[in-house]
Amino acid sequence: ALDDECPYLDAVIKESLRMRTVSGGIPRRTMKTIVVDGKQIPEGWLIDPSLLLTHTNDPKTQTDDGTSNVDPMTGFAPERWLDEKTRPDNDFVPFGSGPRFCLGYNLAMVEMKVFLATLARKISFQLDRQDNVEWQTGMGVMAQPADGVLVSVRSKEEEAALLEKA
Repeated sequence: ALDDECPYLDAVIKESLRMRTVSGGIPRRTMKTIVVDGKQIPEGWLIDPSLLLTHTNDPKTQTDDGTSNVDPMTGFAPERWLDEKTRPDNDFVPFGSGPRFCLGYNLAMVEMKVFLATLARKISFQLDRQDNVEWQTGMGVMAQPADGVLVSVRSKEEEAALLEKA
């Protein structure tokens, strides 16, 4: 099974989801007037907790500067998922939690694993430019470079042939 044979693949997917959640939020309406951090939220008001902010402020992954743990260039560390001490737990909620946990979680995870495993076996990616990439600010499903990034994509067979010639 992919779970047993590819723990790093699972870690890469979870780290990607930690840094950029599939959903932007989980809007809810208050059933009664509540007080959160000293602020009153009246009954019937819409509240929309930020999943990205939840992941940014996770005590297990939070950094001194407060945001580099979700920066695509400096915060991506799939290894954190391989160790119980550094693995996010209750604060990792890309598919929601509790009674409204995403019903498609298992299917989504299997599809991502099969897709990425197939890509890794058949395709080679190489950045054409090695300097720092400027990333767009703001929320999105995927981190996007502000000015684009050129990437060479080759089949593994083509890559092997090029390496033999070199």
